[in-house]
Amino acid sequence: MSELLEFRLEEMLPELEQMESLQLFDKTEIRSILKRRREYETKLQRQNKTKDDFLLYIHYEIEVLKLARSRQSDDSQAKKKSDIVYKIASRINKLFKNAIIRFRDDVRLWISYIKFCKLVHFYTCISSMLGPMLQAHSDKPFLWKFAAQLEFEDMHSVENARQYLLRGLRFHPECRLLYLEAFKLELVYAQMKCKERLEKKEKLAVGAKEHEQPKCDQAMEVSGSSSQAVLPDGAGQEFMDQVLEGKHAEVIYEAAVKRIHDVSFVISFLNTCKEFDFTENLQRKIVNDLLSTYPTDELTWDIMARRELEGLSYSDSAPTSATVHNKKQDRKKKKKISREQIRLCTAVYQAGVKQINTEKMWSLYLDQVIDLNHDTSSLPVFKRKLLREAFQGAHSAGKMQEKYYRTWVSGLVTFSCDLLIS
Repeated sequence: MSELLEFRLEEMLPELEQMESLQLFDKTEIRSILKRRREYETKLQRQNKTKDDFLLYIHYEIEVLKLARSRQSDDSQAKKKSDIVYKIASRINKLFKNAIIRFRDDVRLWISYIKFCKLVHFYTCISSMLGPMLQAHSDKPFLWKFAAQLEFEDMHSVENARQYLLRGLRFHPECRLLYLEAFKLELVYAQMKCKERLEKKEKLAVGAKEHEQPKCDQAMEVSGSSSQAVLPDGAGQEFMDQVLEGKHAEVIYEAAVKRIHDVSFVISFLNTCKEFDFTENLQRKIVNDLLSTYPTDELTWDIMARRELEGLSYSDSAPTSATVHNKKQDRKKKKKISREQIRLCTAVYQAGVKQINTEKMWSLYLDQVIDLNHDTSSLPVFKRKLLREAFQGAHSAGKMQEKYYRTWVSGLVTFSCDLLIS
């Protein structure tokens, strides 16, 4: 055991000597590093080594790595400094791997290792460890999501990300987390491709102007060859069009709602869609599904009312592209909620309490109108009138909870005091 320990310490000597020659550490610090490494290596030689023995060693080496990175060296020595940093990072990488072999049941250890790999840009190590991690912890849905995010965001592989989510769903066929993540992945990817296509079109437009030819037939020939070069033919083009239209996300959504029958789950997909400005048709489909499948659920009426407040008014007719564009521009321009939006929102709630005269429906209505009254910078009189009507309606229906009576009384007292002061 002692021979192996001495051999490992001797292996470190050239690295330590180089640290000193580059003036990353002075002699006292080098002696301290060697001493600490001896202590940690001794603990790892024991038969009954613990997880803390590994973690303390790893933590110490990470601190050494940070110091080595932060300390200045001569520009001509940059390559040698980089080599030192790489050697320290490789030692930490090896320590993590050895710890994981012994303590593979510890999820936090796997995640800490992957975060370290991201820190030092060991992306190949991340890819090689995701499979074993999921093999050891296939029962944990959040790790399938974690792996997919790493593949997409850090390794830039949408295909690998898809595969992890689909495999995760085979293990967890009713996991809401994985369905929603797969849905969002397709929308993010579509948004990214939309942006790329737009940038290509803009570059082509600029190029066409710069190389404009006098003859019409020559101009048409150039235009035709350019568009042909940018866009793939046949099946490839059709596939990409489906991606850009959100069709892949729609497939995920349909599979999810067939498996899980819950109104709040459907609403989660609808709320995710709102983050993307090309999902108008998909939102319309989800809204139609809500209205046809859950017409008597309070949450259906609640989300429809809230969408009116956001300017996402529902109508049976499909919007034209021009209408969609104008609506998007209008929503961007409007910072404050208009009187008409508030009126439409409360009209939906009023229709809702007529259809579903329950305490929950009235509570959702009251919560929204109370929330509107928190903003007194615009339409305060109109909002107070709507609040009063909502309180009176809930009281008359016998569906108002005690907390709303307290809010009602508190509001009356505040309003009376305001009148006296004015």
